[in-house]
Amino acid sequence: MDFSKFSAPIIVDWEITSQCTYRCFFCQTGLANQKQRPDCSFSEKITILKKLAQAQVFSVFLSGGDPLLYDEIVDLYKACCDFRVHPTLSTNGFVVDFKKLEQLQKLGLDAIQLSLQGCGHTHDTVVDCKGSYSVVLNNISQMSKMGLNVKIAFVGTKDNIEDLPPLIEEVAKTGVSVVRLLRFIPCYDKTLLSRIPDEMLVQKIIEQASIKAEKLGVSFLCSACPGHCDVTNETLSFVHPSTHFCPAGKTRFSISSDGAVFPCVILKDEDMYAGSLLTDSVEEIWSNETMAKFRNLTPNDYTGMCSKCDNKWLCYSCRGLAWSYMGSLYEDDLSCYYLESKRNMVLSNVE
Repeated sequence: MDFSKFSAPIIVDWEITSQCTYRCFFCQTGLANQKQRPDCSFSEKITILKKLAQAQVFSVFLSGGDPLLYDEIVDLYKACCDFRVHPTLSTNGFVVDFKKLEQLQKLGLDAIQLSLQGCGHTHDTVVDCKGSYSVVLNNISQMSKMGLNVKIAFVGTKDNIEDLPPLIEEVAKTGVSVVRLLRFIPCYDKTLLSRIPDEMLVQKIIEQASIKAEKLGVSFLCSACPGHCDVTNETLSFVHPSTHFCPAGKTRFSISSDGAVFPCVILKDEDMYAGSLLTDSVEEIWSNETMAKFRNLTPNDYTGMCSKCDNKWLCYSCRGLAWSYMGSLYEDDLSCYYLESKRNMVLSNVE
């Protein structure tokens, strides 16, 4: 696809607040390259939204932090609808004001993504919030009874990957329709590389999860496998081909809580700053040199071992990982299982 013809992103990730009750070790807002950013005022958010609408951005993914902790989430959601920028919503589901949720539902909210990172104690440990699992499970049940289509997002790490099949069984009882396995992106902290799950274990768990989900009538989606399982493996045949390229700067960009724009939620170094929607237009930001670099980047530009890989056109290679550890967007993605020995060398030098 020729992404140069796009005058604006199709969808944007918008961190509308930095507030959150969780402290997940893999969360982008906690990465070492992230500085504490103030939240925009409501009027500033409307300014941003008007610019997205003028650029004909199709959809906005409202995230954070946790959007349900933002006091004016209902008004912002309504504004998205009024400006015809389709809003979708993600939350950790721990603190839920059901009166607000009913208001959002009346405005058109019919689906919501929730974060669950394992069963019971596993989830509570990963998100660093004691007792959160049982609370979220109860909230999911209430959401399902309201008629909301609840989708679960699960980040696969060494800490929780084995919980995926039993988690599917538990959330199926609450009326959940979709469980998504999201790829673990261990950026900017070398110790996180040790939490990439074993390749053979991941393949085994994915197979078990897909069988379990099919029996229970739950859709199981693998957006991009944690650590790059071999996408040619028969157990991964259900991975959608559209997820085999990184959309950063091609069809998508990320807005931080203060209005700053970056190619993605991972790459928030000052070197990757593309502008601010408080002062710049979407078109100016989209044509920024940083965005253009991503838009023009293809696997043919890779260097190192990634450049020689037969699967490079099938692999969802994270350029954020290449940047954070190798100092180049074109270098090796150390989360790849083919690069395990190189990854171990990096880990051996961690003090």
